[in-house]
Amino acid sequence: MSLKGFLLCSIIAAGIITGCGKLTASHYNQIKAGMDYNEINTILGVPDMCANESKIKQCRWGSKSENIKVTFINNTATSIAQNNLK
Repeated sequence: MSLKGFLLCSIIAAGIITGCGKLTASHYNQIKAGMDYNEINTILGVPDMCANESKIKQCRWGSKSENIKVTFINNTATSIAQNNLK
């Protein structure tokens, strides 16, 4: 394989592995209240931030300005919100 082919394959593989790293409204539309933490992680990946207090977990995927926020009670999504997704 040529160097050019190798680099192209590497870039494509990195995009697949990271999910291209950009959250969209399409991601937001796939998650619903009642889903558990693992189901949402399968769609969005590992959250960028989570805060735990007793049985409540609040997680954010994305940046402070463009994100999806989910509140979990007993590991079940109860509140879902998005900010500035396209």
